[in-house]
Amino acid sequence: MRWKNLVGFIGVLGIVGSGIFPAAAETGETYELKNKFTAGEKIYLNLVVKDQGVSTEQTKTGPVDTAIDHTMEAVVSFQITNVEQAGWAEMQIGYESLMISGVMLSGGTQNLVDKFGLRDQPVLIKMNSLGEVDEMKSGGGPGSRLKEVMRSTTRQMPFLKCPAEPVPLGCTWREQQQIPYSAAARPMIANITYTLEKIEEEGGEKVAVIQSELQIDEQDVPVDSSRLGGNLDNIIVQFTFKEFKIQGGGQIRFSLDRGRILSVESKQEVLEHLTGSMDISQTSFDQDVIQKTSRTIHAVFTDQIPDSLKPDTEVKTSETTADPGKNDESGE
Repeated sequence: MRWKNLVGFIGVLGIVGSGIFPAAAETGETYELKNKFTAGEKIYLNLVVKDQGVSTEQTKTGPVDTAIDHTMEAVVSFQITNVEQAGWAEMQIGYESLMISGVMLSGGTQNLVDKFGLRDQPVLIKMNSLGEVDEMKSGGGPGSRLKEVMRSTTRQMPFLKCPAEPVPLGCTWREQQQIPYSAAARPMIANITYTLEKIEEEGGEKVAVIQSELQIDEQDVPVDSSRLGGNLDNIIVQFTFKEFKIQGGGQIRFSLDRGRILSVESKQEVLEHLTGSMDISQTSFDQDVIQKTSRTIHAVFTDQIPDSLKPDTEVKTSETTADPGKNDESGE
């Protein structure tokens, strides 16, 4: 995996969930957006991020284009461990699966949960019904150098950072969200605009449909992977975001009855101009790369364990129960 692809992958995690939280409301006919917690509840995030585009590298003989076509599929669990009387909930967030596939891995697939031991690095937070986070910490131990990736993905929580007051249909509100990218020398900011478009009935429950617009426009931001507290396979990546731009929009579906997000759909245009170096075992490689990609994000939250995490025997038993004659080839 080349350094530009590695940086791009970490960037995907950091941006996926940035700013899905509304921050203010206007007056008028209103609906209350409020998170609800149940002790012992476990919610799963099924996340798919696809990037397609081109990476142009400046070399001594001229620019060289490389196709970008890769997919990240993740399953993240959110376990409500305790709900306090004051309304704060304690939550443990962990990776169950994180698969990377496509051109960046020469067409192969790799599970980074297993490679970096992410299963042993849960993130612990406290949150109230407005989505305010009181504390956040990660487990330590070997392999904790990717804990920043853990923090990034938790931005795509099943809970909103809700406005303090009910909001009317058609209400537009704005916020700024810091991109969780600790390796950067200074904070990078995402500007988000939200609109409560409508309230729908879905399966007997009321669902708020929220439109969102995301814009990031940063320049000349130094990044040093050693700031994360360790090197990745003896690799140190030091570069500057000459340009870091993302613009896109999407839709959030939030259940008013269950008090949590049901799904997120988003499309984004991404421009990253990186100049810098990658050191592998004290050998340095300089690069100047411009990456332009179209990104689609599909996130679904469910209280059922995904089939991909079930033992093969359990999945086969379920299929046989659903269709008992499926494997009967005797013709009787």
